[in-house]
Parts: sequence; structure tokens; C-alpha cells
Amino acid sequence: MSTELATTLALNLSAVHTEAATLSTPYPKDKPAIDAAKSLADGTDANEADYVYHGRVSLTADATTLNLYDGSLTDKFRNAQTFASVRAVLIKNRSTTTGEYILAYGGANDIASLGQDKIGPDSANLKTAAVDGLPVTAGNYGITLSAVASGATLDVDVMIVGCSN
Repeated sequence: MSTELATTLALNLSAVHTEAATLSTPYPKDKPAIDAAKSLADGTDANEADYVYHGRVSLTADATTLNLYDGSLTDKFRNAQTFASVRAVLIKNRSTTTGEYILAYGGANDIASLGQDKIGPDSANLKTAAVDGLPVTAGNYGITLSAVASGATLDVDVMIVGCSN
């Protein structure tokens, strides 16, 4: 089955920092902002993607590895996806309970040796490599996830965008 993918990676962080007014300065403000939006066309070249996986994963303290290399992940049209590279990974911890966090990456066979990240409750983690992608190989094929919570099972939303070759 032929599919087409259009992807937008949108990340924006802005703030308004205000100092108390004095007689000589009426509410001075600092308004820092960083916008890191990026669009990816359908394809497998730089700044393109042709695979998307998304789903909800229930985690315990036992590590779960999403295998991007063996075709076990499927899109919503039930097409097996064997990733050659990853352009973006978004992981969202759905828990809102203090102390219930997710450990992501850091597994022996994880993609690109990203190092382990701790994702707190009601928080998200975004990794992007829009131009070159993170390579997926027989030896570096996974995204390892585990829950750190006192016996709880945590739900995590995951979206992976990448390329077939």
C-alpha cells in the first residue's frame, strides 16, 4: 500500500520576565523566545521522512525496548516499518503523580547512543535529527523505556518519525 507523510516538528519556548516597577522604571520586561519549528516532506533524503509510528505503551520497572529494525512496529494502516534512520522521537509521560518518571534511552542497543533521559510526570522529551537522521542498525535498533514508580504501571505516548532507507 502506498502512503504519503507530511510532518511538522514544532517546538517553541517563550517567557515573559517582569521586574517590579520603580519610580524610574515602569515594569521592565525580558521576553526570551526560541522557535525550532521544522517541516519534513515525504521521502528519505535530508529533511524528509516516510515512516511514522505512534502508540501508547504501558511501562513497569522492567525495561521495554521498541525495536525499530525488525519490522515489529506498524503504522495505523498495519504496514510493517523497518526504520533505517530516525528524524524525531517524542515521548510523553502521561502520569501526573509526583515521583512517577520514565527512563528513556540508555539501553545497550539503543539508537545513536543518546544516553539516558529522565522524563518527569506530565512532561515530554523530544529528540530530533531532521537533516541527517539517527541511524538504525542491527546493533543499534531500539528505544528503551522503563518506569520508575513504586510498583505503578505508567502510560507513555510515543511518536517516532523516520525513514525506510
